[in-house]
Amino acid sequence: MGIIFGYSSHSIYPSILVSTRSPTDDDNDLNSIKEPQFLKLGTANELSNRYGDYFAASSDPSNTSIIWVAGEYHHSMAAWSTYIGKLYTQK
Repeated sequence: MGIIFGYSSHSIYPSILVSTRSPTDDDNDLNSIKEPQFLKLGTANELSNRYGDYFAASSDPSNTSIIWVAGEYHHSMAAWSTYIGKLYTQK
């Protein structure tokens, strides 16, 4: 499983974080989702109140251990940017 989400705070500009959970993780372990990691750090404030509209994740049909992710972050004062990355999961 792959998770992508937006994050911002008083000290972090709108950024993209990701996390994974392996199919081999123990189903009884509620903390088996890995600690979130920054995929892309934002570099500017967001003033439109529209952050979080565009995020997606999809498994790669040719390699099920890869999950492609896309999300928005704030790169400049004038515009949003999109970042595409891939997550690796273990079988």
